[in-house]
Order: sequence, then C-alpha cells, then structure tokens
Amino acid sequence: MNFIRLLISLGCLIALLSCRENKKTPPQQEKKETSIEFSRTVFDIGKITAGETVVCVFRYKNSGKAPLVIQKTETDCGCTATDYAREPIAPGGEGKLEVTFNSSGKNGKQYKEIRIFANIPEKQVKLHLTAEVQPAAARF
Repeated sequence: MNFIRLLISLGCLIALLSCRENKKTPPQQEKKETSIEFSRTVFDIGKITAGETVVCVFRYKNSGKAPLVIQKTETDCGCTATDYAREPIAPGGEGKLEVTFNSSGKNGKQYKEIRIFANIPEKQVKLHLTAEVQPAAARF
C-alpha cells in the first residue's frame, strides 16, 4: 500500500514538473549608448589682432549606437559663442560645432573652455580654444 502511494506521488510530481512552462530568460538586450568623438578638442587660433572675430569649427562623429543629441553648450566668457545643429545625429553620422571668438577688449594669451552637454554616458565634453591677442596698431 505504501509502495502504491509512493508511486502515485512520484507520478503526480513528474506530471506537475512536465506541465510547468519552460520559461526561458530572454537574451539581454544590447544597451544602446551614444558616444561623441571630436576630430580635435583644442583649437589654437594663433596670433590675432585685438578686435578681430574668428570662427573655429570642431567636427565630431556619433560613434555610438543611438542617436546623439547635443542638449546645450556653455562657454566661460561672453566673448565666445557656439552654433550647432539641434537635430539628432544618427549613429555613424557627423556634425560640426562652430565657435565664434570675439577678441574685442582682450590682450595676450587667451584660453577659452566650451562645455558640450549631450546624451552621452559622461554627460559633458570639454573643448578648448586658445589665441594670442595682440594690441591693434595705434592710429593717428
């Protein structure tokens, strides 16, 4: 009698286990991150005369796997301004960031920092602009 109960219990256990759904864990989805690569991070304008306005172009590439969006830029001085495309850059796509430096009222070696905030893991990238501003010739 005990033997029969044991067989019935074992049969029920086997039946329950075989009816259980075979739940497979889905493969881990690939995390899609963006990444930005600049062709250069420092732009040396060289020597310019006080009062000149110079436009420098920083080229970049989205080397990530999701669209890249530059959310905003910040400069450390009102003499420096930026212009860039506001639409997303597709993976593998390229863009440019134009930086305008106005040397009015400046003299000597200038170091300007541009911070780019984007949907990248590091949240921001820093670019630098340098120039040697020489005084304008005196006019009589």
